[in-house]
Formats: sequence, structure tokens, C-alpha cells
Amino acid sequence: MTMADVRTNFKRYFECDMMELQHLQENATDTTTLLKKAGIARGTVACEYLGAKFKEFISSTPPSVPILALVFFSEVHVPFVADPVRRAEVERFHKLPANSRRANYISSLENVDHVVGDIRRLLKHHGRAEDTLFIFTSDNGPETRRTGGAGSPGPLRGWKRTILEGGVRVPAVVEWPRRIHENVQVKQVTAHADFRATVADLLKQENPDLNITTGVDDGRKATRDVMDGVSLLPLFQSPDTWRRARELVICEYQISSDRRVCDKFAMYVDDLKFIATRGKELSPQGNQLFNLSADIGERKNIATTRDPKLYRSLAMRAKSLANDIVRSYTSRCRRPTTTHS
Repeated sequence: MTMADVRTNFKRYFECDMMELQHLQENATDTTTLLKKAGIARGTVACEYLGAKFKEFISSTPPSVPILALVFFSEVHVPFVADPVRRAEVERFHKLPANSRRANYISSLENVDHVVGDIRRLLKHHGRAEDTLFIFTSDNGPETRRTGGAGSPGPLRGWKRTILEGGVRVPAVVEWPRRIHENVQVKQVTAHADFRATVADLLKQENPDLNITTGVDDGRKATRDVMDGVSLLPLFQSPDTWRRARELVICEYQISSDRRVCDKFAMYVDDLKFIATRGKELSPQGNQLFNLSADIGERKNIATTRDPKLYRSLAMRAKSLANDIVRSYTSRCRRPTTTHS
């Protein structure tokens, strides 16, 4: 796919899994030829294509073989690509203008719902549903009208790319019929990093002799498990009494390259959410503290009104964690500077 094609046909950029089509690029000059070679109909949206690939995958895998499937949709994301028939139904039901941003957004959301339903039905059809840990979630908060999208954070403050709840709090639905009770609502804070730790924990339980590396060798002797997340298996077993074993830290998205890593961050401790700028954590002025159990909309900053000892304790811990993140990033992610004499 050339940049010229992206510019002239931007709405179709999310049509299909472009990674899979890369090997066809050498013998194709435009997107239409690529899609034709791959047997994909023009107008196919990404989630439908990925749903079809999942069907192919699970149908060709014997039931006795364990599977791990990561299905990452482009939807719901700008530019919104909608199935024309579904969009027409949405426009009639919601009384929306034809081909409006809102109609395309809702249709795109329904596309995802439809394909996720197909995936669950396929798991049942192949006799895998009872013993499959099925996780459905989103990556971040919505693109709102303010940022060119059509989503809404509801009662939450913030939107995509912020560390306010509107930017990071997303729905997560977990299904595992043989191990998890139905219709249980969990209010404790979890994160995407916890899924990795959960799968590692599950593999260790099923295969005690399996050696799973949970850290990254950065040249220093590892003295502890450096996996960011925590296993959610205990949460699945005892949702009413589970408590997160360690604090959760989320760094603000780094929009420009001149900003420091983890310059602004949030730390979760039980019902409290501490938001600070790195290097200025110890000062209540300029930082924020919210009690999410009583203030999900993050409207009342209690940084200067809460017990000063509690604030300092939270600030000291947050400072330590933020510095640890920066050290980890510097040692593992940044390429060393090369000099020539």
C-alpha cells in the first residue's frame, strides 16, 4: 500500500489485516489488486475479516490441541468503516442523518459485537467454550467529538490519551464457564498487563515443570519477578475479597518526543487515585488525589484536604515507582548512543 493510496482512499485503510498482505505488495500496485489477490471483497471491514480468519484457525485445529488466539480489531476507531446494510438499519433506528459520523460509529460498534458473538458461537460449536478463558476489552477511552471521534466517556472526565478515567477506564468482560461464576461485577482496578501475568500463572498451574521467564535481562542480576501485572486467577476465584497485591501505575501517553518518559502518571491504591508530575510528587499543590469510590468523575481533588501523612506516603511510593519505570525504560528500550572518533 502506497502513501498515495492511503491519502486517496483513507477510509479503506482499516479494511483488512495489512500485515498479512505485505508479502503481496511486491506484485501489486494498488490496494484493489492486493485485496483481490487475498480473496477479500472490497468493503470488508477489519473485524469481519479477522472473524473469518479465526473461524479458519479454529476449524483447522484439533479439539485436543490447546489454543491461544489474540484478535485485535481496528474498530471502533477513526476513520469509522461501517457495513452499508447495518448502517442503514442504525440510521433508521436512531433517526440519524445518512452516512453521518454518529451512524458510522454505532454501525462500527455493532460490527464488533456481531463478530465477537460469532467467535463465542464458534468456541461452543467446537466444544471449547467451557474450558476457554475468554477476555473482551478495549485499549483506551474514546475519541470524543472534541478529538474528531464520536464516542463518549459518559460521567468520566477525560478522553483517549489522558490518564483521567475517561482515557483509561474501559469495560472488560471475562468468561470462563468452568472456573468463573456468572453475572459477577468486579469493581477493583485491573489492567491489560494483568492478562499476561494471568496466563503465565495459568500455565504454571497446568504445567508445574514449565519454566516461564517473567522478566527481561537488562544486564543486572534479577532479584525479583519484574512482571508488571498481577495474576487475576485469585480474583476469578474470590471476587469479593480479592485485593490487588501491588500498586498500578499508568503513564500519560507521550505525544511529543521532547517530553520525558512518564512525565505525568497516575497511581492506583485501592479506591485512591494519585496523579502527579514526575519530580514534583511530594507537593500537594499541582497534583491530584481522588477517591474513585465516591468520585468516579474525578471532580473533587482531595490532595490538600486529606491527611498529610497519607498524602506523603502515597507520594513517596509514587515517586519510587515512577523512577523505577524510567530506569527500566532507559535500560531496555532506549538504544545506546553511538559515537565515532
